[in-house]
Amino acid sequence: MLIQKGINPARIIEENYALSKVENALYSAFGLAKHDIAHAKIIRSASHVRRGQVVFKLATQQTGQMISILIQ
Repeated sequence: MLIQKGINPARIIEENYALSKVENALYSAFGLAKHDIAHAKIIRSASHVRRGQVVFKLATQQTGQMISILIQ
């Protein structure tokens, strides 16, 4: 879907190892830090936006980077 909307596939990083939202946030934060990414757009369902935002913010703090979070 993202590629069909014109997003370069090289800019898409998928996290496929998590078994929970918390693990997803931790693994994603680690991946962003590993690739030295300071800004990211997270694609989630609308019903999980607030919780995902809080969990992801806590997870990114663990990497030592201040990552801007925009969840859509």
